[in-house]
Amino acid sequence: MDTAEDHDTGQVPVNEGHRRFLAARAARESATTEQIEAQGIQPDVNQMVNHMNSWQSSPRVSKKVRASKAESTARRIYKPAVDATTPDDPFHSEDELLDEDPEGFAQQWEGMLAEEGLQDLNPFLLSQFRQIARQRLRSLKKATARWDAANEAPQPKPAIDLIASLCSCPELINHVCNFLRPVDIVTLYSVAKDFHNALNEYMQSTVMGWAREMAPRAARIYSSPVYHRWFICDPAGRRLTRDDVDMAQLKPGQADDRQIQHINSRVGAARYVPGLTWLQTVVNREIRVRDIIATLARHGHRLPKGADVALQKLWVVMDASASIIRMTLLASEEFFTDDELYICQMFFIKLCLLFNDPVFGPQSSTLAKLMLGQKGLSPLWALLRRKKYTTSLEIRQLKLRYDVPPDPEQVIDGTPVLGVEIDEMGIGHFEGWEHGNFHHLLRPDELISQEALRRGLRLDKAFLMMQIYGHVDTTTGNPMVPTVDEMYMSDDDQDPMQSSWTTLHRELANGGCGNVPFEPKMWKPKHARKADWKNLPDEVKKEIIEDDKIEMRQVENVKKAQAQFQ
Repeated sequence: MDTAEDHDTGQVPVNEGHRRFLAARAARESATTEQIEAQGIQPDVNQMVNHMNSWQSSPRVSKKVRASKAESTARRIYKPAVDATTPDDPFHSEDELLDEDPEGFAQQWEGMLAEEGLQDLNPFLLSQFRQIARQRLRSLKKATARWDAANEAPQPKPAIDLIASLCSCPELINHVCNFLRPVDIVTLYSVAKDFHNALNEYMQSTVMGWAREMAPRAARIYSSPVYHRWFICDPAGRRLTRDDVDMAQLKPGQADDRQIQHINSRVGAARYVPGLTWLQTVVNREIRVRDIIATLARHGHRLPKGADVALQKLWVVMDASASIIRMTLLASEEFFTDDELYICQMFFIKLCLLFNDPVFGPQSSTLAKLMLGQKGLSPLWALLRRKKYTTSLEIRQLKLRYDVPPDPEQVIDGTPVLGVEIDEMGIGHFEGWEHGNFHHLLRPDELISQEALRRGLRLDKAFLMMQIYGHVDTTTGNPMVPTVDEMYMSDDDQDPMQSSWTTLHRELANGGCGNVPFEPKMWKPKHARKADWKNLPDEVKKEIIEDDKIEMRQVENVKKAQAQFQ
């Protein structure tokens, strides 16, 4: 079929969609290599490897923090409800109490005389009466003040300021935040002034410490300065050192767009450090890689140990917007080892097996290639977790945006195809994505096979073993069941335990795999525990037997209903 890329449809646009298509095509034809590579990460492989190798497994505790907080108020949990500047004496001075408004008293006295018609009396008598009235007014104010003081409302009890007390000890608040979600930390950072100031004082070390606890593998991989778009200016105003500048320098062979002002490039300037956006991104990537592996395991397509690290590095490759950068990353044997190439190739095969039924097909790798051609693994995670792409229309729209260009008639017509604009069709597989040229951006499955061939690994000889891995024990021939840890998934958007999922009513038999419900035809925790039947406690065995009986009755009821229907 002829496409719009093969024919010149003319330079005069006939409608708005045609105009946008011509403008996007002209911009893509004039895009330079530097502009294309600038759309993704611009890594130096040796720098990333050195940074990963120097990554510490445990956070450092600064002695300066304890020294600066030696006189802290960590033990003061309560704060007074009354402001400390309020005086202890509830009474005002006599001058403030009695003579606070002399002009007002004079006006009131003159008004009273005018109302009673006494202005013409003896001035001497009026002066005496005025003095008596003023003294009585003072006595009345004194009595009123004493009465109010004697019947004063009880003072409220001191309020608990737990956050301020925790923030007075940085090690304590940091440890507490290890049990919070990144989004909760962001919320606390935006509403609690004490926490805001404490985090700003030690942003880099604090965020790095949380990342080590929440996402140890992803934090090690994504801590490289190549991900500077998630960095922020140091809130404490610390200046760059020579080491910071050396880490941020562009190396030979690394893409450079002179229009971009690189961070951490001048000694003495404010340095950029990982912020809360970086923390959220790193934790999200760790969780999504875990969910992808767990979804495959629940369907029986297990991956070997080290798959999480291999997929994180594969995500780094997918962040690059040019094929040459992706090839450079994979060519580094220190960054991508032979074992990780093997695991990634097995991952592609397991993905194809997941998307194809052995009986009903469709016997195609189109969906797997479509997901591997996106920006990162988030679209694949959304598909596997049923967060997105749950209908055929969404899949078709994604396919149109990826590698289905419009034909000349569709360009002239300008009407969207299945809700996709003409200028958005067929640009997802180009280098630079929507801001690149017309060169195909190599997918990870294409790159892995090429790199394996270059290293002489001959992974094609192991395709059969990759398919049966995790299904059958090659030594005994017995079927293998995923472990409970391999099937674990947790979703913060769902309840702690899905009460609507009936199998979870027996926690001992079906618990321990998070709150994400299991779908039909999936391996379940019960199956993993039955594989270790000899070592199970008696109460767990009892629950498994009861659950099996219920499952068998349900199957019998279904068969009876089918027989009656026939």
